[in-house]
Amino acid sequence: MMRFDRLQRIIHPSGHGAFFTERIIQEGKADFIVVYDCGSFDNYPIEQKLLANEVNEFINAGDKIDILFISHFDSDHVNGIKHLTPYLSSRTKLVMPFSYEYFYLPKNSPILEYMSMVMGIADDLSVRSYWVRYADIPNSESPSGDNAPLDSSDISEGFLNSGTRIGSVLSSDRDRRFKWIYVPFNLYDDRQYREKFEAEVKARFIKEAKDIGALDLDKEAIEKLRDIYKSLGPYATKEVKDSTRKANGSKNINYNSLIVLSKATHYNCHCYGHFPYRHLACRHRLFGGYCDGACLYTGDSNLGKPEYVVRLDSVLRRYTELPICLFQLPHHGSRQYYCNRLLRAYDMYTNLFVNCGQYDFNQKSFPQMPADVEAAGRNMQMVTGQKYCRLEQEVEF
Repeated sequence: MMRFDRLQRIIHPSGHGAFFTERIIQEGKADFIVVYDCGSFDNYPIEQKLLANEVNEFINAGDKIDILFISHFDSDHVNGIKHLTPYLSSRTKLVMPFSYEYFYLPKNSPILEYMSMVMGIADDLSVRSYWVRYADIPNSESPSGDNAPLDSSDISEGFLNSGTRIGSVLSSDRDRRFKWIYVPFNLYDDRQYREKFEAEVKARFIKEAKDIGALDLDKEAIEKLRDIYKSLGPYATKEVKDSTRKANGSKNINYNSLIVLSKATHYNCHCYGHFPYRHLACRHRLFGGYCDGACLYTGDSNLGKPEYVVRLDSVLRRYTELPICLFQLPHHGSRQYYCNRLLRAYDMYTNLFVNCGQYDFNQKSFPQMPADVEAAGRNMQMVTGQKYCRLEQEVEF
């Protein structure tokens, strides 16, 4: 009798936040555990408590997380990482989006505060850290996974190019072929900005940007760096203006939110999902059948313009055979971060989910989101701050 490996995927209820887990179960091997974000809204203690309970209920004592993806450093995506510390170790890969302002923002920046918290935990537990920088994705990539080059022995700590495949779940019948892969990437191309920034830093500091350490960041140095942020590239444009960060010149960090594709590398999977509690706004059908079990986690990415959706579609086609099974509607369903073209991208995905909570329900514009989804005729599940409101999926591959 053929035995299948299994992936168990859970979109956990965390309210206005994010906590998604995947567990790959293979006979004779320790479970391979992946987490994408872990946080909830600071101002809702009930949702904070629910998140802590979800971590303790679904990650077992003795488990170790293999990959922790962070979409960006807003508090509602990372403030629960403290609950993950018993499950992090030197075997864990911490994968984050790279942007220079994470390193050089003034010390009172909330972004830097949460980034410092995460990096402090990583240092204490000897977690290996990787920063994903935007890069052109080669046309030679194949959805089958035959060319997937990376496992735990191939990645050195530091930078990864956007679109690098990650995984260490190997098939027993073919050397170095992944049965499941994770592809982190960015849509926002900041290379021109980075080049200008690095050149300006070298001119003003007489050293490379990468060589500037914490001891160099006195008050005068920080002011120089802030001046560079304010004067260069997209940081000075209306498109990325964010009133909450205008004073320190940084761009809206949602533009750099890390997107992650999770998928099998072959296509004879049996996939099914269920929803223990269904929100009234959901257009609900149980999904299942034979597919590649793929899921796209979008964090707080901006998909509010048709050109962003076209770019996303182009990237996805290099890694998987669309449509994918499960797709996260970005930014908790904020209407600014999706567009009609995304909702009607019938060949891109089959099922939507959105993670949202009391904060979102209090917004006057929020009811428009389920109405837009209904008008587009899409299948959507809302994962809220209710205890049993979680989306569970299992894939045999």
